Amino acid sequence: MLGRVRIVPAKWNVSLGAREVSTVRKALGESKNLAAYARSFDGSTLHSWLEAWEALVSTEWSDWDLSEYNNEIVCRDLIEVVLKNSSPITKAALAADLVPLDEMFQKAMKPVNFSNSHGFWRANSIHPEGEFA
Repeated sequence: MLGRVRIVPAKWNVSLGAREVSTVRKALGESKNLAAYARSFDGSTLHSWLEAWEALVSTEWSDWDLSEYNNEIVCRDLIEVVLKNSSPITKAALAADLVPLDEMFQKAMKPVNFSNSHGFWRANSIHPEGEFA
């Protein structure tokens, strides 16, 4: 007798084509701070970055060290590279996944003094200490 198989729908709506994977990989490779992620980027990596962003915005950071927060925030930088280097259809699907998470962050964020910040997640923090290293 065969057991029942439970089908779980995919959590994320976005997927990348081969051309987009190549474009994103190139963009990551050209980024001084994100180049280390280029080689391992295969498209499915985006889902783990979305999971990391979801975990970050859902975490109560008062019990966590600021350095841990600073290490984790890079996931949103990586997602932004994908967003900026994707087709309009992919951008729309990614935005559908990203908007609720970004809104959670924005509801809890407070401004920080961080020069050359790119994106609201770098100009603001949800960590109680509120500064970036």
